[in-house]
Amino acid sequence: MKSSGKSGKHANPKAKQSANEKYQEAKTEFEKLNSKANKTPEEKTALEKWRTQMKHWQKKKDWGGEQHSQKHKGN
Repeated sequence: MKSSGKSGKHANPKAKQSANEKYQEAKTEFEKLNSKANKTPEEKTALEKWRTQMKHWQKKKDWGGEQHSQKHKGN
Protein backbone atom coordinates (compact mmCIF):
# COMPACT_ATOMS: atom_id res chain seq x y z
CA MET A 1 0.00 0.00 0.00
CA LYS A 2 1.15 3.47 -0.74
CA SER A 3 1.38 5.55 2.38
CA SER A 4 1.34 9.28 2.43
CA GLY A 5 4.55 11.13 3.04
CA LYS A 6 7.85 11.52 1.33
CA SER A 7 9.63 8.67 3.11
CA GLY A 8 6.86 6.11 2.54
CA LYS A 9 7.17 3.35 -0.01
CA HIS A 10 5.81 4.24 -3.44
CA ALA A 11 5.16 1.05 -5.41
CA ASN A 12 2.55 0.97 -8.16
CA PRO A 13 -0.22 -1.42 -7.01
CA LYS A 14 -1.24 -2.31 -10.59
CA ALA A 15 2.35 -3.20 -11.48
CA LYS A 16 2.57 -5.42 -8.40
CA GLN A 17 -0.69 -7.15 -9.35
CA SER A 18 0.51 -7.70 -12.91
CA ALA A 19 3.82 -9.08 -11.63
CA ASN A 20 1.92 -11.43 -9.31
CA GLU A 21 -0.11 -12.79 -12.25
CA LYS A 22 3.03 -13.35 -14.33
CA TYR A 23 4.72 -14.98 -11.32
CA GLN A 24 1.82 -17.42 -10.92
CA GLU A 25 1.96 -18.27 -14.63
CA ALA A 26 5.72 -18.90 -14.50
CA LYS A 27 5.31 -20.94 -11.32
CA THR A 28 2.69 -23.25 -12.82
CA GLU A 29 4.81 -23.79 -15.96
CA PHE A 30 7.89 -24.46 -13.82
CA GLU A 31 6.07 -26.93 -11.57
CA LYS A 32 4.50 -28.71 -14.55
CA LEU A 33 7.89 -29.14 -16.21
CA ASN A 34 9.68 -29.96 -12.95
CA SER A 35 7.28 -32.78 -12.11
CA LYS A 36 8.20 -34.65 -15.28
CA ALA A 37 10.45 -37.62 -14.52
CA ASN A 38 12.79 -37.91 -17.50
CA LYS A 39 13.73 -34.54 -18.93
CA THR A 40 15.41 -33.96 -22.27
CA PRO A 41 18.21 -31.37 -22.51
CA GLU A 42 15.74 -28.94 -24.12
CA GLU A 43 13.37 -29.39 -21.21
CA LYS A 44 16.19 -28.76 -18.75
CA THR A 45 17.02 -25.45 -20.41
CA ALA A 46 13.32 -24.54 -20.43
CA LEU A 47 13.18 -25.42 -16.73
CA GLU A 48 16.03 -23.01 -16.01
CA LYS A 49 14.29 -20.34 -18.07
CA TRP A 50 11.10 -20.71 -16.03
CA ARG A 51 13.11 -20.70 -12.79
CA THR A 52 14.75 -17.37 -13.67
CA GLN A 53 11.41 -15.95 -14.81
CA MET A 54 9.87 -17.03 -11.51
CA LYS A 55 12.65 -15.33 -9.51
CA HIS A 56 12.36 -12.17 -11.61
CA TRP A 57 8.60 -11.80 -11.16
CA GLN A 58 8.77 -12.69 -7.47
CA LYS A 59 11.25 -9.86 -6.95
CA LYS A 60 8.95 -7.49 -8.88
CA LYS A 61 5.83 -8.48 -6.95
CA ASP A 62 7.53 -8.26 -3.54
CA TRP A 63 9.22 -4.90 -4.18
CA GLY A 64 7.64 -2.28 -1.96
CA GLY A 65 9.06 0.70 -3.77
CA GLU A 66 11.90 3.03 -3.11
CA GLN A 67 11.98 5.29 -0.13
CA HIS A 68 12.55 8.88 -1.11
CA SER A 69 14.29 9.87 2.08
CA GLN A 70 17.02 7.34 2.82
CA LYS A 71 20.00 9.56 3.52
CA HIS A 72 20.64 11.21 6.83
CA LYS A 73 19.80 14.90 6.76
CA GLY A 74 21.79 17.51 8.61
CA ASN A 75 25.12 17.41 10.42
